[in-house]
Amino acid sequence: MTLHITITSDFICPWCFIGEHRLAKAMDTLPADTEIALQQDAACTGGTCSNG
Repeated sequence: MTLHITITSDFICPWCFIGEHRLAKAMDTLPADTEIALQQDAACTGGTCSNG
């Protein structure tokens, strides 16, 4: 079984850090034969990104 997970987070956002930590703990509880396809996308939540 493959579990596909997409994470969209901003490195400066404390809630994103907490969510990623909780996801890591949850993934540790999965059966050993579970494959995880993890995709991480960047988001700009605090005005830290610029266009161009």
